[in-house]
Amino acid sequence: LEHNQHIWIKKSRGIGATELMLRYLAWQCLSSSDLAGQSIFIISGTREDFANNLKIRLEELFERRYSGIDFKSKYTELVLNRTWLKIFPTKALKSLRGYTDVAYIFIDEADFFELQEQKELGYVIKSYEEKSKAKIIMASTPNRPDGLYHAIEHDEQFKEFFKKIFLPYTLGLGKIYNQEFIDRERRLRSAEFDREYGLMYLGRIGNVFTQDQIDLAIFH
Repeated sequence: LEHNQHIWIKKSRGIGATELMLRYLAWQCLSSSDLAGQSIFIISGTREDFANNLKIRLEELFERRYSGIDFKSKYTELVLNRTWLKIFPTKALKSLRGYTDVAYIFIDEADFFELQEQKELGYVIKSYEEKSKAKIIMASTPNRPDGLYHAIEHDEQFKEFFKKIFLPYTLGLGKIYNQEFIDRERRLRSAEFDREYGLMYLGRIGNVFTQDQIDLAIFH
């Protein structure tokens, strides 16, 4: 995040990428006044109530130590240290166009957007990269092999644009996941486990091995 302009994260379900990004963006707003007067956009979910839930999660980061703080917030938006944070549902992607001074765009679970929304998202990413040099971070569990995530991973779109990071469940064993939980999920969700935890795409087309398994074979 600190050393790359654009980040693409292919992740296991529940590994904590969204929580990390909410905390990171809040820290960026509050650790200095460098982002004062600028905007941060988060794109997540198809409904406004889900987008508003992310806004609430941002506010709740401060409740324990700063109860009663006034965020000057509205539905799906709030202000931190004069930085405007706005959460957009995917149905409002066209509304993102035209803004200036955008510092960050965080796109959550992009591979589950509708295919038309993924196409619109591509236009949004390009426009802000050219216009405001916004730092763009995408994080998603993989979905279909004909979607945006597969295209980016195989350099069919945005070639050499993103730093690619792979976070399979194996990186979280003994940390965010315990073995008992993983064994239970594998048993109960066998048809979905490899996609939701092993970074494989839906159906018969996709990855055979996770990236960390490939790295392990190469380096050993």
